[in-house]
Amino acid sequence: MSKTEKIKSLIEETLDKMNVSGYVDILESADNVQFAIRTDDAGMLIGENGQNLVALNHLIKKMAEKKLNEEEKSSLPFSIDVNDYQLRRTEELRDLAKMHAQRVRYFKKEIIM
Repeated sequence: MSKTEKIKSLIEETLDKMNVSGYVDILESADNVQFAIRTDDAGMLIGENGQNLVALNHLIKKMAEKKLNEEEKSSLPFSIDVNDYQLRRTEELRDLAKMHAQRVRYFKKEIIM
């Protein structure tokens, strides 16, 4: 079983123990592996301002550290997202930064974000 499959299995087991139905997709990029959870119980997994999602990421990473051997641990950065919450949040922040940059150019004044 590959490292990503082991982590996916950990996530699925954790969701099952939390009585959360859904499925996990694996999205691989050059420098990161993202496990995208698709569920109707997203609110519980994300929490207020993403606090539960941060905690879930931390929990799964700690569990993976214990389950994977030393070689596997060092070579697999990963993150967890629920119903594209982090993706949407990143896009919102990018849009906000662009909007503030335009205001700075127009008004020629600093803006605190």
